[in-house]
Amino acid sequence: YLVFYVLDLGLNHIVKRANYKIEETANFLMGLPDLSKYRISTYMDSDQHHVGDYDEINPFVLVGFEDFVMIKDLHGFYNIKVPIPRRKGVSMPTTIICFAIQTLKNDFFVLLQSNYGDLFKLKIQPNKEDSNRPVAFISYFDTIPQATDLHIFKNGFLFANAELYDNRLFQFESLGDDIPVEGTFEPSSTLRNLSLVD
Repeated sequence: YLVFYVLDLGLNHIVKRANYKIEETANFLMGLPDLSKYRISTYMDSDQHHVGDYDEINPFVLVGFEDFVMIKDLHGFYNIKVPIPRRKGVSMPTTIICFAIQTLKNDFFVLLQSNYGDLFKLKIQPNKEDSNRPVAFISYFDTIPQATDLHIFKNGFLFANAELYDNRLFQFESLGDDIPVEGTFEPSSTLRNLSLVD
């Protein structure tokens, strides 16, 4: 189950707000920024947040499964399923092991690393043809050794904290091409959007 809790500051305790049954292969969970700050409609109806006891903010999370990720919200309006690109020649499932969020002035993206070391860029954008409701896609970004944690610094560096390998510091050379990958892909043998800092 995926369970949402809300901190009630007035009563100073945690309240269970919603729970949803999800697939048993779920293995990864992360919170997403407030999508409404990026012109993304977080309710099915633009006037819905004024009705009943809905909070002004409808929080979203990203749940990782075998071979796909799902974007889910507190009120259950959205179940956005995005397949994780599969490496050519790999038959075992692909899962997400760590992430880093980069927030920009009018945009944001999430870097996801798979169990094979591949970095994927997840973009969530407003669908202008569907009342600015969220739409998501994944593009291939780069491949680095598997990390336990990723951290993006404001000055354009990416730190990869690894348990089985040396920790590494990378510099962003670009933010990628934002071309969605569907099906399989061939990982790059050299860094494309990152450079290793000695």
